[in-house]
Amino acid sequence: MGNIQQLKQWLEGRRYSAEPKEKHITRAITDAELQQFLQICNAIEMTLHLYPKLDAVYGKIDEDPFSFPPIPAESTEGLKAFDLKDAEK
Repeated sequence: MGNIQQLKQWLEGRRYSAEPKEKHITRAITDAELQQFLQICNAIEMTLHLYPKLDAVYGKIDEDPFSFPPIPAESTEGLKAFDLKDAEK
């Protein structure tokens, strides 16, 4: 998205090395960091899910720039944020 590989960039910022090295951490990621990573994954998934609907809205705006059709509430129905606690079950 936006020519930025968010997951790769996030992971590269947390490279692990048992020996101290520049731009590396010397510990495993924490549960809070893992939860943050999973939230980023969820946000990307939800955004990708919305792309076709956004494209349709932009297409209608291109046809008539003065009408902005609403995005129906059901467009995000069924999407649920991933929680680390769910993965442990």
